[in-house]
Amino acid sequence: MSASTSSGLQYVARSPFAILVMDPSIALSWIVFAIGGLLGIGGVRDTAEALTTFVATGYVVWSLYFGLAAFWRFVLARFTALPAMWRSVGCVSIVFFGWVSLLIASVLSVLGLGLAEFLVGWYLLAHGHRPPFVAVAGKHP
Repeated sequence: MSASTSSGLQYVARSPFAILVMDPSIALSWIVFAIGGLLGIGGVRDTAEALTTFVATGYVVWSLYFGLAAFWRFVLARFTALPAMWRSVGCVSIVFFGWVSLLIASVLSVLGLGLAEFLVGWYLLAHGHRPPFVAVAGKHP
């Protein structure tokens, strides 16, 4: 087993399938998937339709769990690259264009950004590295 330290935390390479259950952020994502799926099957009576609705709404909520954070990390990384004066302009523009950004982030998440973020994080955890969705206290990725 290899170990790497990043910001004082130690990540040990372990079985990729054990990570799906044992890692707190990924385990929480399965709970988010289940809750999203259960919220979607409220009035459905047919079993096949209920299963399809459960999986579809669960996937949408689950992909938003990973994808929205990845999109906002991308946006914030662009703001920190700007000079200080333009950061304030960027923050004010987010107030006006925030709804459009949220819509774009939601669509991108459902179309694959959430799944890609999950797969990258799973790969990094399996190889002993800190994935981008695991924040270190006091530091932003």
